[in-house]
Amino acid sequence: MIAKESNNNQQHMTVKHYVSNSIKVLALLMIILLCPFRGQAAMNLKDAFSLLKEQNPTIQEAIHRISGAQAQIQAARSAYLPKWTLRSSYLGSDNPIQVFGAILNQSAFTPGLDFNNVPTVDNLNLQSMLTYPLFTGGQRKAQLMAATSQRKAAEWASQVVERHLQLTITEVMLDITKARSMIQTANQAVQSMESNLTLSKNRRDAGTALEQEVLDVQVKLSDARIARLQAQNMLNLAKASLRMLLAWPEDQTLDVADEMEQIVAPDESESKQRPERLAARALTNSAQEQLRAAKAESRPKVQLFGSYDANHGWKTGESLGSWTAGIAMEWSLWSGGLNKAKRDKAQSGLRASESREEALRLQHQFEIQKAKLELTEARLRSEMAAETVQLAEESLRLTRNRYEQGLGIVNQLLDAETAQTKARMDATHAHIETTQATARLRHALGLPILDTTPNISSQNE
Repeated sequence: MIAKESNNNQQHMTVKHYVSNSIKVLALLMIILLCPFRGQAAMNLKDAFSLLKEQNPTIQEAIHRISGAQAQIQAARSAYLPKWTLRSSYLGSDNPIQVFGAILNQSAFTPGLDFNNVPTVDNLNLQSMLTYPLFTGGQRKAQLMAATSQRKAAEWASQVVERHLQLTITEVMLDITKARSMIQTANQAVQSMESNLTLSKNRRDAGTALEQEVLDVQVKLSDARIARLQAQNMLNLAKASLRMLLAWPEDQTLDVADEMEQIVAPDESESKQRPERLAARALTNSAQEQLRAAKAESRPKVQLFGSYDANHGWKTGESLGSWTAGIAMEWSLWSGGLNKAKRDKAQSGLRASESREEALRLQHQFEIQKAKLELTEARLRSEMAAETVQLAEESLRLTRNRYEQGLGIVNQLLDAETAQTKARMDATHAHIETTQATARLRHALGLPILDTTPNISSQNE
């Protein structure tokens, strides 16, 4: 009996343990499924570009402009289709002309009608009219072509916005990398100054140094802490800028990767037509078509028309239906100068678009030359900064050894510390500016900022 109860207890504990473990597993799965994917990994440039296209309101605005341009194309195409109009009216009158017309339309005329004493009549008219333009002097074709070019311009303009924001995000994320490196350098400077402060206090207590040396070190320590604070503020500002560009929610953590994709320097022969110039070309084409449409205002226009009218009068109790069909021509021979003003306006718009194209060509040539010069300068500065860091570190090592042996003064040590920190900061600036200059050159050449090269370590390493 006791053995049976023991087995029951064991089974009950086993079942309870199984249920408890199952609940834990289910809870863990729910946490994994419900957690946003964006929080699972630190963000790199590729991730930022994807989120930029999905969430940035400026890009969304450009996309909506494409939809608006497409709607304009549909509006222009409607000029090739017939127009169907329904009209309705009701009137009552004792005016002889109105009465005679209503009686005829209702098929209620009688020979005994006294034209000098006409009765009061009413009339309900229902009209269905169909019109179709046969010839518009080339206006509708020009308007359709202009709308098509406007859509192409909107598409290219969307790419312009996206590429500009991609370059901005690249520079911001590199600023984050730079700020992190500067914080690391500032922390090392603070630690070194704290060590120097301890050493100077020991020398003061031993009677081999003056109180002034301790005060000098404390001032430099304060400067190092301020520099660290400034670097931290730079990091916070760069992250805030990235949040703004990505429309990132304030209640979600923004974790930027320590490793960034490599931005490959382009070859001299690499270049593509930039979307800015393609958009300008499309706008020029649109302006040419708008000029053709304006010229078509002075040409004759021909259209077919047909209608069906149904009339009913309650006074007469009669009804009648009738139809009308025909062809009509309209030619504006004199518009008081309106048509000429439209042509002049369209001509000025075309010339402005052509001037804009030329201005963009010159601007892009300058941007390419400027980006190449900036990249060359940044590379040279990076090489020289790396050499300066090695020299500053060796100088600090020798100066510190002399100071620890009592052969040097504290100002020499502080100057060497400051030179080393500045050299490291300059090296960080030069390295990041080299990468930023590479991104700007790719942008100026019309190339995508990211290539297919795998990730490499960032400057933090």
